[in-house]
This record gives sequence, structure tokens and C-alpha cells, in this order.
Amino acid sequence: MPDDRHTPEPTEAERQARALAALIDAAGDDLERNGPVSPAELRQRLEALEAEWAGAGADKPPNGKASRRPG
Repeated sequence: MPDDRHTPEPTEAERQARALAALIDAAGDDLERNGPVSPAELRQRLEALEAEWAGAGADKPPNGKASRRPG
């Protein structure tokens, strides 16, 4: 007999939590394959990511909301 109970759609927070969990799992797999990253390499990667974000959306905040910066 099929289950007729209604299963609610996942909320945005649940979707984001699942996506984050998948990223964490992937990072763990990468760590197992390639070993740890040195602090200098991590700093370099973070700086590159910040530069990419700054170039991609200088006029738009990452969360998609309107900027409240005076201008």
C-alpha cells in the first residue's frame, strides 16, 4: 500500500544545508586524495577567490540584495 502522506518540499535552508554538506564531503575526499594544504597555499587560494568575487560582482553583493553603500 503506497504511503499517501504529504511530504513537504525542502526549505531553502535545507537545500543550502545539503549543498554545504556535499561541498564538505567533496573537500574531505580531496583532502584524502591530495593531503593537507599549506597555510601559504590556502591564503593564496582565498585571495584569488576574493579577487574573483570582487571582479564578478563589484556592483552587486554576493547574496543578491541591493547594496546599501552610500554612493
